[in-house]
Amino acid sequence: MDHLLMLLLLLWSSGLQAEDKHQSTGSQCESTAKADIVLLVDGSGSIGSEDYENIKSFLNQTVSNFNIGPDKVQIGLVQYDSTPRTEWHLNTHQTKQSLLEAMAKLRQPGGGTNTGEALKHILHNNFKPNVGMRADSHKIAILITDGQSSDDVSLASQHLKDAGIDVYAIGVGNANEAQLRVIASDPIKNHMYMLSDFSSLLNIINNLTINLCNSTNSGLGLQAEDKHQSTGSQCESTAKADIVLLVDGSGSIGSEDYENIKSFLNQTVSNFNIGPDKVQIGLVQYDSTPRTEWHLNTHQTKQSLLEAMAKLRQPGGGTNTGEALKHILHNNFKPNVGMRADSHKIAILITDGQSSDDVSLASQHLKDAGIDVYAIGVGNANQAQLRVIASDPIKNHMYMLSDFSSLLNIINNLTINLCNSTNSGLGLQAEDKHQSTGSQCESTAKADIVLLVDGSGSIGSEDYENIKSFLNQTVSNFNIGPDKVQIGLVQYDSTPRTEWHLNTHQTKQSLLEAMAKLRQPGGGTNTGKALNYILDNNFKPNVGMHADSHKIAILITDGESSDDVSLASQHLKDAGIDVYAIGVGNANEAQLRVIASYPVKNHVYTLSDFSSLLNIVNNLTINLCNSTNSSLGRRKNSLAGSVWRIRSDCVQSGSTLRECASSSSSSSIVELICSDLLVQPIISVSSTMDGVSEAQQQGFQVRRGSKFTISCSVQPQYPGGSFHLTFTSSYTTYNYTLPAVHHSADFLFPAADPVHQGSYSCVYEVIVFSHNFSSESRLLSLTVTDPTVFIITLVVLLVTLLLFIIAIYFIRKASRGQKSGPQENTELDSYNLGVSKAEGESAEEERSQRAE
Repeated sequence: MDHLLMLLLLLWSSGLQAEDKHQSTGSQCESTAKADIVLLVDGSGSIGSEDYENIKSFLNQTVSNFNIGPDKVQIGLVQYDSTPRTEWHLNTHQTKQSLLEAMAKLRQPGGGTNTGEALKHILHNNFKPNVGMRADSHKIAILITDGQSSDDVSLASQHLKDAGIDVYAIGVGNANEAQLRVIASDPIKNHMYMLSDFSSLLNIINNLTINLCNSTNSGLGLQAEDKHQSTGSQCESTAKADIVLLVDGSGSIGSEDYENIKSFLNQTVSNFNIGPDKVQIGLVQYDSTPRTEWHLNTHQTKQSLLEAMAKLRQPGGGTNTGEALKHILHNNFKPNVGMRADSHKIAILITDGQSSDDVSLASQHLKDAGIDVYAIGVGNANQAQLRVIASDPIKNHMYMLSDFSSLLNIINNLTINLCNSTNSGLGLQAEDKHQSTGSQCESTAKADIVLLVDGSGSIGSEDYENIKSFLNQTVSNFNIGPDKVQIGLVQYDSTPRTEWHLNTHQTKQSLLEAMAKLRQPGGGTNTGKALNYILDNNFKPNVGMHADSHKIAILITDGESSDDVSLASQHLKDAGIDVYAIGVGNANEAQLRVIASYPVKNHVYTLSDFSSLLNIVNNLTINLCNSTNSSLGRRKNSLAGSVWRIRSDCVQSGSTLRECASSSSSSSIVELICSDLLVQPIISVSSTMDGVSEAQQQGFQVRRGSKFTISCSVQPQYPGGSFHLTFTSSYTTYNYTLPAVHHSADFLFPAADPVHQGSYSCVYEVIVFSHNFSSESRLLSLTVTDPTVFIITLVVLLVTLLLFIIAIYFIRKASRGQKSGPQENTELDSYNLGVSKAEGESAEEERSQRAE
């Protein structure tokens, strides 16, 4: 009995030890990646003392989840109200203990809320090498605020992102959600938190830690099995690339800034495998005049290239970027100086000012030659010009920096973009020959487009240049020719005037040259009169309009028309003309809706300023291209009159849709293309204790405290893409995102906890032919089990069994005692009776003998 009790105690003790060993330690990030994190804390007077203590508790617990050290995670902190102030830099506290002690001493400053100024402050003062920022670390900024900023946040937050800094925004109470969305990095769902009160901060620690940890790991450059992937800032691609560096060496760049350029070039070049069958790099410097420092085939080793870099000298002079862009096309991207036919061609521009000459035509010629153009602007560089110069997508090809010291911050991001660009050099050849790829419309359909441009006096000269840049880029996206797309242009103020007709310019070159010569007329705004004008003068066969073309009018205006627009716009639509309306600034949106064709959502654009025109080029091109292609379906009345029937029994039998279609008209032709573009992703889970489970199973269990990984993968179809892991519990929904590396992604959860119990699914997203496609896996149900519960249940069962056995024992013993009592008494009575009887007989015999 004693031995059994001892065994139970040992079982109980081992159960407790097992529980302690595997206890969840929150969401602890065990990453070995380097990260430089700057916490930006709103300490304004609108935050009460109790709420401020909640902020400190939140920061304390979040910091505790990371490995702190000079080769691990470094954390700096800035507080701000009306003015930001650095509490400590990234390299100030090199241990977790020191960091937590500093947290405890934080005092709230109080004051206003200038978040924009604070965002600028951390970029210029805290994300710097001299205060601990490392070149090979992942850079993260975390903002916590409770109010609306009194200053602008958009430009400052964009500069942080352009510098390769991942920005998280946490808003509490009355925080302005629209501002937070502008501040936070993409995807917003992983980088923005909106809370009702400061006590809720503690509820997001686990989710924030996981997102930060995943983000930090991805900062390593996604160490992938794919040998073509950029790892760290090192590009291990085996693809050939011919890169020409175009460096602004004008006099506006100081000697210290020029040294920063050289350091940037040096580190960027170091990230590539240099050689005659690998990456070749040429370099051109320019001021008023460009000059080739060396050609693509001059330096065939990295050592030789770096030595040449060290000897670079600044020329000084003006800034003719357009002339320099022409120079590299005609002199450097040539086979006789090393350019290879099977290489990916890349040009990288670095400049700090506005070009004195036109850049649009020269940059378009580079793109037309298949050269990928990156534009890096510093300081006073003209952002509108950079957007014209850079290739699409702009977000991957243009960088805007506040100063030259920030160049080092974009090396990792630039290297990854260049490496990915190099690997995708063969491009994605669209199966649909009419599809818009990038912002390039490859349609073979005929289109007659008349551009109707408001040139009234309310538009400033800089805004007018933005209009010209927008028109230039839009026109560049189409195949121009007498049997392809024709473009005419009309400007108007109080009176409209034709700049050129549809058949005037029959080549793209001629059209772009005419665009460059446009001059603004100035005057009032009679849009109705201008709409009437293009119908009566420009959409006419005698000036080039095709009978079988798709007719399109595109209006650009910034104000309210002084005359009626409804009748004139209706006449255009009645004539079969598709009308697009683009309104900027004070344009009357109600008038634009009247003018535009249906559906309005595809035909009306309203923008806050003219610089935003460049942001809609891709979308407008796709809409125009799709609109142009749709006209093909309306050309033949025979198609419109025929009826096509799809036999459901045929489809259900497994036959293709084309085989199941029949027409009432034998002369009609139909092409039916059906495709599931993306296969369904596979989701699986593995843990340190429980092995692997495929998604085909309905559920899977992991033990509490154990590490587990949710893996998403997809059959290789297209390069790149990303995986979104969605977790849904009975309380909330979380989303985590990682890029697809080798067509898969692993989401690590350091310690299983009951909060991780729920349903998981993987969504694979990839951009193909300029469209975003996605496919979702089936749901995987995850249950977190606690071994202690099992042990306690076992112990309770054993104790219960033991008590039951003991009870049975004593009951039986007691029963046995009650049965034996009467029997013994009966025997005793018999014995006593026998003795008495014997004694009586003996006495009686004695008495008889005496009588005798």
